[in-house]
Amino acid sequence: MQATDWYDDDLPLMYQFGYSLVEINQLTFKTDRKAINDFLMEEKLSTYLPFGILTEDPSTNGRLYVDVLIQDSLGALSNRSIVVRSIKNPATDYAALLIQLLQGIQRWNTQQHLQHS
Repeated sequence: MQATDWYDDDLPLMYQFGYSLVEINQLTFKTDRKAINDFLMEEKLSTYLPFGILTEDPSTNGRLYVDVLIQDSLGALSNRSIVVRSIKNPATDYAALLIQLLQGIQRWNTQQHLQHS
C-alpha cells in the first residue's frame, strides 16, 4: 500500500494504514477499523490483509475497505479509502488442506476395506 503525492505546509507527514471488513448485501456497511501500523513517516507499507467477508455472491467475496490516515505536524488529519478484494491463497488455507487430507485418507481407507472384503 502506498500514499504518495501528499503535501502539507506543516511537515513532516505521518501515515497510518488500516482496513475494515465490508458486507455487501442489501446494505453496505463497514466493521470497526483496524490499524495495521502506528503513525509513521513511511508512505509505503507491505503487509498481508485478512480475507474479507464471505457472501452468497462470489463476485463480492473478500471485500475490504483499505484506508490511509495522513497526519501533519499539527495533528490535522486527512484520509482516503478504497474497496479491494482480499483473496485467500489456497496454499495457506490450512483448514481446507486438512479437510482435503482427511477426505483423502477416508477414501483410501474405504478402498482398502472394499479390497479386503
